Amino acid sequence: MDFIYKLIKLNRLIRNPQIKLLAVYMARRLSLRHLSLRVDPITTCNLKCRMCAVPNEANAPIRRFSEDDRIRLGRMLFNKALQVVIGCGYEPTMHKHFMHYIKMARDYRVPYVGLTSNAQLLDVPHIEQFMRFGLSEITISIHGLQKDTYQRFMVSASYEKLHEFLKNLDRAKTGNKTMLPSLRINFIINSENLDELPLFFKYFGKYGIKTLQIRPMHGDFYPEGRLNEKDCEKYQIYLKALSEECAKRNITLMAHAGDLNFRQDNFAVIIYPEIFYHMNPNMVWRPDFAWRDETYESFCRRIKYNNYLISSVFSRKRKRLEHDSIFSGSGRFDIFNP
Repeated sequence: MDFIYKLIKLNRLIRNPQIKLLAVYMARRLSLRHLSLRVDPITTCNLKCRMCAVPNEANAPIRRFSEDDRIRLGRMLFNKALQVVIGCGYEPTMHKHFMHYIKMARDYRVPYVGLTSNAQLLDVPHIEQFMRFGLSEITISIHGLQKDTYQRFMVSASYEKLHEFLKNLDRAKTGNKTMLPSLRINFIINSENLDELPLFFKYFGKYGIKTLQIRPMHGDFYPEGRLNEKDCEKYQIYLKALSEECAKRNITLMAHAGDLNFRQDNFAVIIYPEIFYHMNPNMVWRPDFAWRDETYESFCRRIKYNNYLISSVFSRKRKRLEHDSIFSGSGRFDIFNP
C-alpha cells in the first residue's frame, strides 16, 4: 500500500486530535513536509455531472491561475507538501498549462503527485508526459459502469473516450515497463446506479486498477439519488463481495461502510484544515490569506498559527467541527485491501 494510503488509514486509527495536532506543530517547527495540496488551476469543467456542485455555479465567472500565480504558490507551499493533487472539484485539464503543475511538483521533489480528472480531454501525448514527469497516481471519476448510465450522469461525456484513455494508459505503462502513474477509479454511488456495483469488474476489470474508491453520493445536488434504507442494505451486501474480489486482485479498496447518509460527526476531518489546503484562483487555504500580497509564513505569524496549534494540543475542550461542512464527505473510508 502506498504511504499516502497508510497515512489515511493511520488518521482513522488515531482518534485523539491532540496527537494529530502535535504532529502538525512539530512538522512545522522542524520544517518537515506535512501538507496535502489540492490544486484547481481553473474554476470550470467540461462536463455537467448531475451529482456535482459545479453546474450550480454555471453563472460564476471562470477564473484561472496565471503563470506568476503558479510560481508564487510553488515557492510558498510545494516544499512543504507530502502530496500535491491537481484537480479537486473542477476539471484541471481545462487549464491549458495544467501539466506545468505536475512538473513543478516534481521539481520541488514532492513525494506523491496526483491528478484527478474525468479523462475526457486526455490523450496519448498526455500519458507520455505523465510518465516523463513521474506522476504518481491518476484518479478517474465515473458515475456509471454501463454506457447509458455513465453518459446520463456525466452529461456531455463519451463512454468510448473513457475506455480509450484507460486502454491507452495500460498500453503505455506496459510498453514502458512502469507501474506509474497508478490508476485509481472513483465511483460515485446513488440509488439509480447502485445495482451496477456488482458489475464493476465486468466493465473495468481488464484495466490495471491499483485503487478503487466507492463513495455514496454526498450533498443535495441530486436529491432523488439519496440512498434509502433498502439501498443501504443492498450496498452492504455488494460491498462485501466487492471487497473480497479486490483482495483477490490485490486492489486497495476505499469505501464508506457505515453512515452512508453522512449524519454522524466526522472526527477524522478535525486535522484536515491544518494539512489539506484547497487552492483555486478564488481562495488558497483560507479566505483571510491574502496569498498574492503576503507570504505563507508572514500570514502564519500574523494569525499566530503556531500558538493556535500548540494551544489546541493542550486544550481539554473538544475541538469544534467547524470545518465539517467542507470536509464532511472525506476521511470516512472504512475498508482497505489488501
